[in-house]
Amino acid sequence: MDSYSVFALFFCHGREGGFTVCNPGELNTGNRMMENETLEIRVLFFALAHELAGESSIELSLPAPATAGDAEDALKKRYEWLGERLSSYRIAVDEEFGGKDTPLRDGSELAIIPPVSGG
Repeated sequence: MDSYSVFALFFCHGREGGFTVCNPGELNTGNRMMENETLEIRVLFFALAHELAGESSIELSLPAPATAGDAEDALKKRYEWLGERLSSYRIAVDEEFGGKDTPLRDGSELAIIPPVSGG
């Protein structure tokens, strides 16, 4: 009976932005983050949030790993109206409603959606 050897290489993001071969034991569902890495996300403002922000979107940098709650905290420091004048809103991450514990990835879109009414 013949025997075969299986050899696999796993590639991970390197510190300088390239790829490096990594140990399979270091892999974690594809969301491996290195120390001191930052996430770049896009924040979208809708309805009253758009009016109060004066812009429809911004880019936001956060230390990795980060959640929607981390982004919300950073936004509240930048925009005092968030949580005060605009106290009721929903958060969506990558086009799905989420909560404060929803994880963010590099390139995520986080939307601030105030209540809307219509007829």
